[in-house]
Amino acid sequence: MTLQVSREKSLASEEEKKVQIINADVGKKQRACQEDLAKAEPALIAAKNALGTLNKASEDYYYGV
Repeated sequence: MTLQVSREKSLASEEEKKVQIINADVGKKQRACQEDLAKAEPALIAAKNALGTLNKASEDYYYGV
């Protein structure tokens, strides 16, 4: 019985190490995504603001209606 408990503890320890590695990788990816979003967000806001300046007359001119 003690041998089985020892094996299970060993397996649990190995799994814990794997989980820690995965968590570290996820954290790096999350930081990278947040940085990418921070870089892209100003362009998105500018594009939305530009769309807000369009009106029916400019659309008709552009599309030749």
